[in-house]
Amino acid sequence: GAGSGIGGGVIIDNDEIITNYHVVEGLRVVDIVTYSPQYTTLRQMVDLGSLIEADVVAVDAKRDLALLKPKQSLPNIAKPAKLGKNYKIKVASDVFAIGHPKGLIWSYTYGVISGLPSPFKWSYDPYLNFSVNCIQTQTPINPGNSGGPLFNDKGKVIGINSMGKKAQGLNFAIRVDEIEDFLKKARKGEYPKSIINEWIFIK
Repeated sequence: GAGSGIGGGVIIDNDEIITNYHVVEGLRVVDIVTYSPQYTTLRQMVDLGSLIEADVVAVDAKRDLALLKPKQSLPNIAKPAKLGKNYKIKVASDVFAIGHPKGLIWSYTYGVISGLPSPFKWSYDPYLNFSVNCIQTQTPINPGNSGGPLFNDKGKVIGINSMGKKAQGLNFAIRVDEIEDFLKKARKGEYPKSIINEWIFIK
């Protein structure tokens, strides 16, 4: 969200980046750093990383998705990810995630798919409610994993890690069918660039 929070993202075709809406809520421009093996801590990444500005070009506040477009070409090491097939997603399949839980950058976690709630509904506050087809997974997800990829055992992206309940092994990623639909509509210009929630205080 606004300020100095950290989240993940997934590079796809045309130097586009998918992340969560709640990671970029209220913002029109964000700073990104692409992966480099020389950065092993958050401090190194902040001190040494080359910041690239990216425009928030589309947000879907119902599905917790956002599309970013870098203002300059990404470095060659930043390769686009491939999306997996939604119909191949099965309960008990192995999955893994990459993210920045608690600021521990580019951490790898491993688990299995435990459910496919369609849709799954959740909220962060009274003004931020989501409803979307999800992958329920036991893969550990913590703050900082938001917006990062959930991969299948072939290394293809099948979800965007979005939230975890305050219980062991109850974590959720937005499923690839929702991602593909969002991308198709975003590229047609069907979404706003940003939404700022308006808080109304009544005495």
